[in-house]
Amino acid sequence: MEPAAESASARPPLLQLPQELYSDIIGYLGLNGRANLLRVCKYIYHLTYPYLWRTIDSNIHTLDRRDISIFTLKIKNVSKLAEITQELGADALGFRHIKELRFGSSDFESYSPWVKMGLLDVICDQITSRKMEILKEDDCVIKFLNILKNYSELNIKRPSIIAVQNGLALTFPFHLFALECFSSLKIGLNTTLSRTPPTEELVKDIQVLTKVLAGAISLKHLRVEGNRFLNDSPCPIGQLQPQLSQLQDAITNLKQLNTLELALMLFHPSFFIVPPQNVKRLHLTPIVSVAWWRQFAQCSLPNVGELVIYPHHMSRKYMGEAATWWSITDPEANQADPGDFVFKLHDLSVESLKIFETDCYSYYCPEDFLELVVQRNPGLGERQRQKYLDMQREWKAHPRDFFLYGEKTRWDIDPRTGQPKH
Repeated sequence: MEPAAESASARPPLLQLPQELYSDIIGYLGLNGRANLLRVCKYIYHLTYPYLWRTIDSNIHTLDRRDISIFTLKIKNVSKLAEITQELGADALGFRHIKELRFGSSDFESYSPWVKMGLLDVICDQITSRKMEILKEDDCVIKFLNILKNYSELNIKRPSIIAVQNGLALTFPFHLFALECFSSLKIGLNTTLSRTPPTEELVKDIQVLTKVLAGAISLKHLRVEGNRFLNDSPCPIGQLQPQLSQLQDAITNLKQLNTLELALMLFHPSFFIVPPQNVKRLHLTPIVSVAWWRQFAQCSLPNVGELVIYPHHMSRKYMGEAATWWSITDPEANQADPGDFVFKLHDLSVESLKIFETDCYSYYCPEDFLELVVQRNPGLGERQRQKYLDMQREWKAHPRDFFLYGEKTRWDIDPRTGQPKH
């Protein structure tokens, strides 16, 4: 017993720490720090091993150059892992310790080592603890997501925090997810290059988005980004009204939503989305019409304390024929004329703002918007109030210096016809 005691006392201080402290120390260190620790003391390798395998990241866009894993950055590293797995077997490696996987945009392509060398199948086997049927290569994404869904249904007993990154088309397989568990959703609409998609395509996109939001009842953060390529609205808003009303109902029912972000063309420039009552942070950067502004002015936004608004108008440069916007049957045609760049709201319902941000010099705002915001919202700080009052005065003093889309606005030209106003 004495030699053993002497051996223990002869250990360096690092090895004399209580066992429970090692997890905290290793968890605090980054990957490079853990590697350096192993070089100094190989005795604690078995403690470090689970942390080394905790995250596998092959998405180059998420990497921190100061903290790079051996499994990250280059395709050859994924290939090497696949080769070692084939040689030694998955059970001999640390796959069971993986807690986080980060995939790049090409990882599910047929040429990717994840697919080509069978590494994705190994991951799937580890998740399910049983062998799965091998599907076609072009079905790898669906296969992997379906496995995750089945696993979560069997093993996850509490709601998960799931974020779908912005830019996904509405063809994304949402049916593979438990939408009621989503707490954060960032979704992009159809990003095809079509500037004037058929009305049927718009209707379909509205219906799909409505279905997704109707199921995502636990959302706390929602960002919807419209079509960045859509410069013309293909039909009067009346033709989309039934579907837009259903979409509004789905958004209204998001009772837990705290933050709402809306950007670009959301189906039609006169479609104003009324935020749910509990929304506290509202960020707006859409393409809008005068009718949109009229609806915004009438919405009280009772709990919104932070408003960031940078709306664009549909400029004549992209507007095309007036018929692509309005028809004589459109009930809002007169007040929603996109050419009425200078107009007033006269009143504003929102009174709860504590944080406000906009830029009327570069974006499309009513002539009295800043003044109304300051008057109706006493909760704004004095510095904010003074800033926007000064901006309002300067704007009124030099209206012809107001710029939209980087081009000087000709107030004597009718933007609908290109002819001088009479």
